[in-house]
Amino acid sequence: MPKKSFDSKGQVLPGVGQKYLEAYANSLESPEEYFGEIAKQALYWKKPWDKYFEYDPPVHRFFVGGLTNYTYLLDLHVKSWRKDKIAFYWEDELGTSRALSYHDLFREVNRFAKVLKDLGVKKGDRVGIYMPMVPEAIVAIFAVHRIGALHVVVFSGFGAEALASRLDDSKSKFLITADGTFRRGKFLELKKISDLALERAGCVEKVVVFRRWKGEVNMRENRDFWWHELMDKVPNTAYVEPEWLEASEPIYIMYTSGTAGRPKGIVDTSYKLVWLYANMHWAFDLNEENSKRDTWFFTGDVGWAGGMWFTVYTTPLFGLSSVFYEGAPDYPKPDKFWELVEKYKATVFYTSPTVFRLFMGYGDELVRNHDLSSLRMIGSVGEPLNAEAWNWAFEVVGNGKVPVIDTYGQTETLLTVLPPYSIDKIPLKAGSATLQVPGVEAAVLNEHGQPAKTGEKGLLVYRIPFKAPSIFLTVWGDVERFGEKNWKGENEFVNRAYYDVFRGFFYTSDAAMKDEDDYIWMLGRADDTLKIAGHRIGTAEIENAFLFHPGVGAAMVVGKPDVLRGEVAVSFVVLKPRYAPSVEVAEELRRTVRKTLGAFAVIEKIYFVERIPVNRSGKVMRRLGRALVGGMPLGDVSTLDDPAAVDELQNAIKNAGY
Repeated sequence: MPKKSFDSKGQVLPGVGQKYLEAYANSLESPEEYFGEIAKQALYWKKPWDKYFEYDPPVHRFFVGGLTNYTYLLDLHVKSWRKDKIAFYWEDELGTSRALSYHDLFREVNRFAKVLKDLGVKKGDRVGIYMPMVPEAIVAIFAVHRIGALHVVVFSGFGAEALASRLDDSKSKFLITADGTFRRGKFLELKKISDLALERAGCVEKVVVFRRWKGEVNMRENRDFWWHELMDKVPNTAYVEPEWLEASEPIYIMYTSGTAGRPKGIVDTSYKLVWLYANMHWAFDLNEENSKRDTWFFTGDVGWAGGMWFTVYTTPLFGLSSVFYEGAPDYPKPDKFWELVEKYKATVFYTSPTVFRLFMGYGDELVRNHDLSSLRMIGSVGEPLNAEAWNWAFEVVGNGKVPVIDTYGQTETLLTVLPPYSIDKIPLKAGSATLQVPGVEAAVLNEHGQPAKTGEKGLLVYRIPFKAPSIFLTVWGDVERFGEKNWKGENEFVNRAYYDVFRGFFYTSDAAMKDEDDYIWMLGRADDTLKIAGHRIGTAEIENAFLFHPGVGAAMVVGKPDVLRGEVAVSFVVLKPRYAPSVEVAEELRRTVRKTLGAFAVIEKIYFVERIPVNRSGKVMRRLGRALVGGMPLGDVSTLDDPAAVDELQNAIKNAGY
């Protein structure tokens, strides 16, 4: 339990606030009125909605019939005093910097939207975006959205196989990429990776390449086009009318790893952006005054849901200024983030627990050497924030004066548990994301579907149907029928993964508990998905990456707690007959995984075994590996096909592995 709580008066108080309780009750009793007001504040509506809510299981639709386009906010900003306000301050590891005003952003988005239309991109097309952290990535996202296409943003740290699988699954016809990006002083050649990916993803017809650096780049005639050459043909005065979209029409696909062996494409809509507005307003008290003066610094990459939501979309939603950094958090020096906070006078610093734990290891002085007095709030997202890291952020980064806002959510639901600071300055508890937000009916159940006791670990669920516009539309699939009125995507998978586990509830696959004040404490993943340094990836996807090595016959991957990264992967590998365990082979396997998935996929330990434990139906029993790695009881092994497989794992662990 926490060592310290914090509220606006610096007092430790029990219970929750009355204002919060009233707002929460109103959101459940009158959701149409409650969230209708928020929707009017969040977006411009070309046509008002006819109906607040429809539920066609498992698909939720909100603001039915309403027409909007998020990017019209840029039109409104350039007609206001914000026209010349800086939207994004960009900087890279080399110290190069740029600043884009709202007028600059409006101009470039319209110009690139014209480029895309001239290339043949139309409403409903999927456009892959495999870009570094440069302003052009933001321009690309907004331009795709403006013309009614779906952006499919892929993390630039992914390898060719991971990129290809996402392009192929989404059937993206277009790809926007760059020649490369800088990371820890090295230039990573994204175009070369893209070319390898396109050997498999034959659906891509045209590629736009942003030149990040000088050097030779292979450009295929009639397929590949330079960004700058296309933009040179478009005047600065170009204007593209937004494609007015029904609030429940898909606007993007964000891939998130699951347990099915392949990434799943979460399909979102404009109504989810209303929920983003509510999330950020509640958590960071983004009232009119704060929105005018705030300089926002969310450190996540745009290739992940957090970077797309909390930097790209949040900034114009509130008319903020944001810091946008291309590079590692501790390169070229370990105080780079604190230097940026001081330089740009950031008022909100929002990052992951992994980043806090990283900087804790460097010592307090690196933080205290910088003037961080501009900060009014500190945020955390991506995985549970342990009490030690919470207290360090509060005492050292915030100098004991700035609230640390721990937020919990998923790609599927955005944020659902957080301190609702704009509603009520409730007490904060180190290690807890605090309370369910208005409109979300959260519960913690035991494995039998009954409410868990106070302080008892259970599974986090939400009552359905959702009353708030917080839930994704569907998982991408059934491509042939996409565009039809009642398209539901992979609805069978959605039911199986989220709605059929506990009747009447949405299953998050996350473990949690509630304390005596009804605060929610997140306890990590309950399924076979890992969070490595805030990056969510399925064990099955890592196992598949091992199989790209010719010497691997089978692999099982489990997670292990890690002080720095939150979690790391531990693997049990069966080699083919012509290969023998060795340090060299282990390093080859690590390189294979990194090349396939990206450098973030850290394999902490490799154990070579003769067989993998499976049950009688052939399903890999990863929980046995987790138990052995974590020194926990094995539990029920009655369904194990070959008991000798457990002995194999135990002996491998005793021998220390590689």
